[in-house]
Amino acid sequence: MSIRWRSALALGALSLSLGASMAPLAVAQSAAPGATLCAKVPVPCNAVIAHRGASYQAPESTRPAYLLARELGADYLELDLQRTRDGELVAFHDNTLGRNTNVAEVFPERADAPISAFTLAELKQLDAGSWFNARYPERARDAYAGLQILTLDEVIDIAEGGANHPGLYIETKVPEQFPGIERDLRDKLTARGWLGEDAGAWAPASGDAVKVADGKARVILQTFSKASLAALEETMPQVPRVLLLWLGEGGIDAAPSDPQGEHESDADYYARQQVASPAAYQAWLDVAKAWRHRRRALHRAARS
Repeated sequence: MSIRWRSALALGALSLSLGASMAPLAVAQSAAPGATLCAKVPVPCNAVIAHRGASYQAPESTRPAYLLARELGADYLELDLQRTRDGELVAFHDNTLGRNTNVAEVFPERADAPISAFTLAELKQLDAGSWFNARYPERARDAYAGLQILTLDEVIDIAEGGANHPGLYIETKVPEQFPGIERDLRDKLTARGWLGEDAGAWAPASGDAVKVADGKARVILQTFSKASLAALEETMPQVPRVLLLWLGEGGIDAAPSDPQGEHESDADYYARQQVASPAAYQAWLDVAKAWRHRRRALHRAARS
């Protein structure tokens, strides 16, 4: 199962972007990493987050990847949220479709177009699995050929459909391309019973099964966008939120480094990047802190 390093890193700042119910955290030097956070927020300590599903064993963000992650006992199914031209919410990581679909064959004139340029019916025509078989023949399966891009509804169906009840760990992907996607997400989660008074109305998991979706932290939201963080806070203040950290344009200032080598993987390239300075890192933490303080002030004002 693949777990994204940047999500795990950002969980350390989770408390900074929570809503008004979050009390100030004072982490003792001797406390286990995350122990204080887990005591304050009903997020499982040492949570296993299935990055785009079990994306090592199956094509990312597809039905087999999420089913396998659920059956392996992941606490959360992670997905990147985008919106189609006709307003449907879908789980897909890249801004364009070329890396892991056959869009160049089906829609050659739009091979480099973003998700927002396609209707859901058009996206459902694409093969989102065969690329995996070609790239990883040792893990290939005949059943992976022809897999479809999933809607958020279909991912929720998977989360609800087994003995294990994993939560949803949702990133608003390139949210500037999808104005109002935070409201759309809230409305969908509410309609499906994942937010509000009726949340978790399904039969609770039993025995040693995963029970994350049966608790209050069934959904965690994350984003690289400060504007989307603000919108998530406005639309779903009760839901834990993560401000993801990134180096480079639009993120934390990075220290100078050699360019990516011709044969250097993205993972190796990003692993050697360094923050320009402690102040550059602190500036992004200050954004999350500001939202926490704002929510606490609003909460106090509402009670007075």
